Amino acid sequence: MLGGAAGVADEAAQGDLAADISVAILRTEAGRDPHDKDLHDLVGELSTRSDDFRTAGEPTTSAITARAPSASTTTPSAT
Repeated sequence: MLGGAAGVADEAAQGDLAADISVAILRTEAGRDPHDKDLHDLVGELSTRSDDFRTAGEPTTSAITARAPSASTTTPSAT
């Protein structure tokens, strides 16, 4: 068991990763079998009732911003 704040942060990150993987599996299986009404009902209910489920696996704003090209990396067009 890890001690201190670093250990708690690591365990929280692992928990978030496990949740993201679980959500991805549920969504993948629901997409793979469109006739599984029970699974679609479950994913739909979780999506409407849980902000955590709805946003799991989505990139954060900082991740999106970090990948956006800056003005200095664009090349001017030749005229």
